[in-house]
Amino acid sequence: MKRLFLRLNQTMEQNRGGGRSLEATLMAEEAEQIAENTVRRSRNTGNRRVVIPDGVRITGSIVGSADAEIGGVIEGDLNADGSVLILKTGTVGGKINAVSVRVDGEVRGTIHAGEHVSVSGTGTVRAPIQAGGKVEIGGMVEGDITTPDGVRILKTGRVNGNLKMHVFYMEDGGILNGQCMMGVQRRTSDADDKTVDKDKKGA
Repeated sequence: MKRLFLRLNQTMEQNRGGGRSLEATLMAEEAEQIAENTVRRSRNTGNRRVVIPDGVRITGSIVGSADAEIGGVIEGDLNADGSVLILKTGTVGGKINAVSVRVDGEVRGTIHAGEHVSVSGTGTVRAPIQAGGKVEIGGMVEGDITTPDGVRILKTGRVNGNLKMHVFYMEDGGILNGQCMMGVQRRTSDADDKTVDKDKKGA
């Protein structure tokens, strides 16, 4: 993480002749200080977290073996081995691959989560969501949602896309513009069912 902000500062130094602003300098220094404080707290608690604060824009993809908290802008993919939190000020322009994802800001690429996905009332996802656990929508989703678990659309939620899930629940006031396919199972279960069928035929 420290190397990331060193690269940001180096880029600003290179652009000094192009009219680097004082606001941008302070923003980078503040971001580096926040990152160092976060790493220090993470060491004390034993947890690892990558933090991209509000005001920082990154062009390119990020890969990390930690949780991620995004308050700035990532113009690329985000791959994390932990949970991902997109704050209200945060935007991810590419795909997200993580264990779990909560969106309070905006995501423009497909979300792949091994567990649950949550889109709050301030969140917007402009792409499909593929989750291994429950999906809860309180904001806007423009894309299909697929999960072997349940999909819950809250009263503030709106989905423009098709749903494939095992259980579906929508509160009064929620909106779904699409079709529902119930009874979706995990891939491992499907494979086991096919194996059982073959055994029966062989018997």
